[in-house]
Amino acid sequence: MNDVRENERSWCDRVFPGEGRNICTPITATLIDAGFKGWFDFEVFSDDGRWGDAFPESLWKLLHDEFLQKGYRAFAKCYDAEKPISASFVNRKLRLVPPGRTES
Repeated sequence: MNDVRENERSWCDRVFPGEGRNICTPITATLIDAGFKGWFDFEVFSDDGRWGDAFPESLWKLLHDEFLQKGYRAFAKCYDAEKPISASFVNRKLRLVPPGRTES
């Protein structure tokens, strides 16, 4: 999961979920409505020069812990925003495992 920047500059110019055009929330709602019960993959392409465009605000320049914490919070917001969209939302809980912790 990631989001598309409002004014995208390249294919590798993504932002955290919900921080762009907000494609994350309707995609999440659609997956859940279709019965998806698996894991969500957090992947953000944000060029720091490795792919030809050194964007000054590249998310890849963040420390890993900061990147994971911000991504965790961003996806949690999208997931919470999905609830009113999803017609099948009934007693579901998101089991996000914060970075640095293991699932018990």
